[in-house]
Amino acid sequence: ARVAGDDVNVRSGQGTRHGIVTQLNADARVRVVGEAGNWYLIVLPPSTAPAAPADTGIEPRPLTGWVYRALLDGESGAQL
Repeated sequence: ARVAGDDVNVRSGQGTRHGIVTQLNADARVRVVGEAGNWYLIVLPPSTAPAAPADTGIEPRPLTGWVYRALLDGESGAQL
């Protein structure tokens, strides 16, 4: 799916009461991996996901967050 606006908040949960994980700009491409109500669970693009500390020895995994449905263009599950 494609982000439909600038400075779109990606949240830690469904709803504005949850904290902001990061922000995405228009036309950023994301993969939708879940949905609940009017919210999509997305995998963040690698360029926006915080890096894991190098000294932990832990493999970083894709970071996810929630975006309000109206702020994405494309089908659920799509990576356009």
